[in-house]
Amino acid sequence: MDKKVTMKSLNFTLEPDVYPVFIDVIFTNDYEERDEFFKKVTGQKDLQTRPPSNGSLHVYENHFLLHFEIKDYSLSQYAGLIAHEATHTSWYIERELGDMFDNNIQEPQCYLIQYLTQNILFKWMEHLEIRLQKYGLLDEGNDAIKKEGN
Repeated sequence: MDKKVTMKSLNFTLEPDVYPVFIDVIFTNDYEERDEFFKKVTGQKDLQTRPPSNGSLHVYENHFLLHFEIKDYSLSQYAGLIAHEATHTSWYIERELGDMFDNNIQEPQCYLIQYLTQNILFKWMEHLEIRLQKYGLLDEGNDAIKKEGN
């Protein structure tokens, strides 16, 4: 399977009254494409991005850009990586919007991390299934996601 194919269809806003932020996600191994995509969605020409890594978060005011490399990971590995970046995202949202989370009442932050993780993971799984079908690697009854331990 060609790992250079990019999925960048996930963009969403959270509840605008509660979290007035924009989130864009791209899965790609092509860092020039990642940077061009980020420039396009933010409208910034002199965008400074981080060096390549498995997953990364880039913050530009109230615009959050998440990047994930396409790897031969299991579902649980992707879930862990996405949850990791979702946790960073939740703290940056808190920093941008100010004192939204209380250490004594953790539920609002936990729900935000859960929401981000589920949405990003769902879109990744949807993309992966389409790719597997396109290349004839998914038969009816087969699992689209690599099994643990393989």
